[in-house]
Amino acid sequence: MIKKRLSSLNHKPEGWLTIGQLAKKIDINRSTIHYYVKMRLLPKPKKINRNMAYYPPESIERLLLIKNLQEKRFLPLNVVKRILTDSGIEGIKYIDQAVLGTFVVGKTYERDRILKMYPIGKKTIAELVNMGILPRTDRFSEDDVKIISYIFKIGEAGLNEGLGFSISSLRIYLDTLNVLIDEEFRIFNKNVLGKMSPDKVVTLVNSVITPISSFLDSLHKRMILERLKQAGINDQGVNIISSEQ
Repeated sequence: MIKKRLSSLNHKPEGWLTIGQLAKKIDINRSTIHYYVKMRLLPKPKKINRNMAYYPPESIERLLLIKNLQEKRFLPLNVVKRILTDSGIEGIKYIDQAVLGTFVVGKTYERDRILKMYPIGKKTIAELVNMGILPRTDRFSEDDVKIISYIFKIGEAGLNEGLGFSISSLRIYLDTLNVLIDEEFRIFNKNVLGKMSPDKVVTLVNSVITPISSFLDSLHKRMILERLKQAGINDQGVNIISSEQ
């Protein structure tokens, strides 16, 4: 549609932008826009004369989409181009909605009811919400309830403020998981999106989310036990591993 409009114009249309205006709106360099045009991610601008050219307003949405796919999906430009050329952004939207639909929240539970079952306190709930561990809602999903129950059990076991542990101590898990998930997105999207049909991508994602989560759980436990073994001390106060070498 953009190319068709370009061929029919011989003057600056209303709402069209110079490369400087476009770069400022999207917060990218002019050289980046030139490169996108070269890669055919953007159509060539309408040239009014030798030194002046204009980009259609649709370029704003297109550039924001490219930026989102790069920054949020961690996709290299060759994959972005492949996606936009083949299934388009509708394919990405379909994948997102289909995967989320599979794990859609079923039964939910009132906050007060959960606090009676696991009395961690409203202040702790508020801290968990502010940290992003729990959603900002008055009703919790089954996974949310599991998180609350685990935190309650950890505190009851003795890892509490009396020993210097607090809810903020959980941030190490949140920060580590954010880095891990970013890398998972980067690897998966680079190697899968644009190479498989949206339906096959949905099937693949739905098939691996739960096994990967269980794998992480088991691996974490095994690594903790392995670390204890490596740090083991025998009756003579000698490190077991060192004494065997």
